[in-house]
Amino acid sequence: KKNMCYVDQAIKESPTSDSVISIITICRNAEILLETTMLSVLTQTYIPIEYIIVDGLSSDHTMDVARLVASRFPERRVKIVSEADFGISDAMNKGIQLSSGRVVAHLHAGDSYVDKTVIKKVMDHFNREGWRWGIAKSVVENTYGDRLHISSVRHDYRHLLKQNSIPHSSTFLARDIFFKHGGFRIDLKQAMD
Repeated sequence: KKNMCYVDQAIKESPTSDSVISIITICRNAEILLETTMLSVLTQTYIPIEYIIVDGLSSDHTMDVARLVASRFPERRVKIVSEADFGISDAMNKGIQLSSGRVVAHLHAGDSYVDKTVIKKVMDHFNREGWRWGIAKSVVENTYGDRLHISSVRHDYRHLLKQNSIPHSSTFLARDIFFKHGGFRIDLKQAMD
């Protein structure tokens, strides 16, 4: 299964679209999945992207893939870190600590953006509307590319409290939220945010 994030509305260009977005990919032993994810980020039409890959000391060729793909895009800002961690939450928190963008997004190994304009649309909307937390739809596909379902967040606070089902791949937050409220809880394995 893989998640693909896309923005479900056409968004006009903004004259203040020079804000940096930090996109964080966490991975471990993801040599087969990582290239597609990286290309999904590195081929975005939006230029001021800071791309951070946090690897949990992979024992396969994940780091080789990360360095090779990054080397094909010397004009992009790519940070690659490989070190032991305490799981997914810890790895996501490390990426946030390394980030400098006004907006932070997580796109895990195996996930990809549905097209090359997703980040431009997100950042144009961010600059125009000034939101602090943005959520887009996610398309969930199997390994054959068949759509399994489209995940869409309901704008209902009670539903959100009962069913926390917001995919990381389609969530965009103002970076300072993490520093004000804390990062992901490393003591939880699900719903840690």
